[in-house]
Amino acid sequence: MLSSPNTYNVIRDFGMLILPSQRTLRDYSNWCKQQLGYQSETFTQLLQDYRISELNEAQKHIALIFDEMKIREGLVFDSTEGNIIGYTDTGDINEKLKKFKAKLLGDVKAESEVVATHMLAICVQGIFFNLNYPIGQFSTTTISGQELYHIVWSAVRRLKEIGLEVVLVVADGIGNNRTFFKLHKEDYMKGGVVYTETKNIYNPSKYIWFMSDICHLIKTTRNCWENSSKKATRHLQINGRHILWKHLIDLYEWSREGSGLYVGNKLKLEHVKLTSYSRMNVGLAAQVLSKSVADMFKTLRKSKEKQDTSIYDDTTETEKFCRYFNYLFDCLNTRQLYEAEDKRNDAMLPYKSKDDLRLKWLANDFLTYLESWQNYAQTRTDLSRDERNKLTLSHQTIEGLKITVYSFLELIPFLLSLQGAKFVLSEKFNQDGVEIFFAKQRARCGRGDNPTAKQFMHNTQAIRTTKSLSFGSSSNIRKRKLSLNVDELSQPIRKKARNK
Repeated sequence: MLSSPNTYNVIRDFGMLILPSQRTLRDYSNWCKQQLGYQSETFTQLLQDYRISELNEAQKHIALIFDEMKIREGLVFDSTEGNIIGYTDTGDINEKLKKFKAKLLGDVKAESEVVATHMLAICVQGIFFNLNYPIGQFSTTTISGQELYHIVWSAVRRLKEIGLEVVLVVADGIGNNRTFFKLHKEDYMKGGVVYTETKNIYNPSKYIWFMSDICHLIKTTRNCWENSSKKATRHLQINGRHILWKHLIDLYEWSREGSGLYVGNKLKLEHVKLTSYSRMNVGLAAQVLSKSVADMFKTLRKSKEKQDTSIYDDTTETEKFCRYFNYLFDCLNTRQLYEAEDKRNDAMLPYKSKDDLRLKWLANDFLTYLESWQNYAQTRTDLSRDERNKLTLSHQTIEGLKITVYSFLELIPFLLSLQGAKFVLSEKFNQDGVEIFFAKQRARCGRGDNPTAKQFMHNTQAIRTTKSLSFGSSSNIRKRKLSLNVDELSQPIRKKARNK
């Protein structure tokens, strides 16, 4: 019913299965009030549905992921609660602090209510078992790093109360999220960037690591490359050799020369002629920064060895650039236990040892590559400061890469040391869970891709109810046989007041 009410009615009317009516299902989806922020009932449902008390030590360590989604602006009167839905609400403490600041500054306009344009979703994601669950929602215009501080730590505390330990916080690499990371700055730094490891204030014996979403970093890296040309915003260069988007265009045109089989069957026009939509596609970015493209650069260069080429046509560093980021993405995106065997790619093996060679490559090769690139750019005294900055990736992308890799290097050994942990899949460290949640939100709205604030809240409750009936049994450690009694749903129907 969540996706297609008509299909549900056809199956119900057919009579093969005895299914409840839509009204009954609607009552179950409204078993608790639809509100912004965190609700105690949500954590109680999470505790019961996923049987947190039965989890072993490793399975109780989870990741917290969050992101914002654009919603349709508008105000709706809620007849149930008697209030208006659609204004910004980032939690009681944040709202009071904003009003207090506005009064101090004498900003009358800032004290008035603001209509929300985005919805911030907070989700928990299991690292050692199948868990992807929305626990909170906040209406915003654009969330600030300071507002995130209270929201995230409040989630850590509430999850701690039901027996779950947050060891990782994942977000995309936008400025507000990096500001939130930096609020946990310690007295030391690593690699010229704030090393975002902090003690859990609700459990001082534990640490929490921060990461930028690797998929977002791959997209921003590709975008920096796309903007690299003689007259564009960047002009990537290392060791005197250029990394230009023109190299990829020339490679594509060369692969399409002549007739018969193409040299690069995976490199298509949509990879080199980007649109606003294709720039958001992670798959296209990963396919460009791939081993197959690097091999094509090598083949093309060999075919032109006897020809005179300019320094702008030298693709040596472009090839290395593609190989490094391809291997980085494979290391941080291991998805299945046997995927490496199927694809014959050892970089996709699950992590089983703290001495894994990939960890050494990340520490000794990739981070060194970034450092040497930055050092080369800063030592070009013949260029202005702005021109030197154009020689490398954007500082936001470099900072996100360092934060992610440094945290990854310490998080993997820690997770493998937990009792019951046999292997770790690094795919659990990305934002796929919250992106899937947003996709379900949009699917519920039909043609109107973006829901209103009220629709978002209603959809969230329906998605939670569906998850309580259909959670998976797969695990990084062992199969969890979670039986479901079809005669009794997990939550009672909330009693409604009858009209006298």
